[in-house]
Amino acid sequence: MPPKPTEVWLATTAVAATSVASLNLSLSIILTPGLLLLPTPLMLRQWAATYRRLSLASPLTVIACGISYIALAVRLSSVGLATRARLLGAAAALCFAVIPWTRLFMTKRLNEKILALADRVEGAAVAKDEEGAVFTAQEERSAKWLVDQWGVYNLGRVVPMGIAGALGVFALVW
Repeated sequence: MPPKPTEVWLATTAVAATSVASLNLSLSIILTPGLLLLPTPLMLRQWAATYRRLSLASPLTVIACGISYIALAVRLSSVGLATRARLLGAAAALCFAVIPWTRLFMTKRLNEKILALADRVEGAAVAKDEEGAVFTAQEERSAKWLVDQWGVYNLGRVVPMGIAGALGVFALVW
């Protein structure tokens, strides 16, 4: 018997949620340590390029998953599947929990500071000081610390999205 459209929709949403969790986990445990091995100007350029590539797609996917889980919860509750609907409501809440986490702990504290340093690197390509240095030793340590902290705080986005994906799978197979 072929799957019902609601099951396909739920499976797709669960895959999208776990994909976002996996992407964020990869950024924290693979990309960030690799960036920290680079010279500071290159590290900042690479971080900024990655951020700019993902800064639209990732939040839109998180929001789409949350909305999708809500719509599925409403649909399932209307056909008498209240337990599944509650699971999907919890999954939606977890998806949306990523947004304030990002705003509170990452946007102002880390993202904007790292992007400002990356912009400084781009500007320094035109005008360097007499020694050719872009940053002092203290500024280099600070830049590395910011990128390292970004990797740590980014792990906070992995947990809710991973659990949201797991709840979606659980609701699918229940």
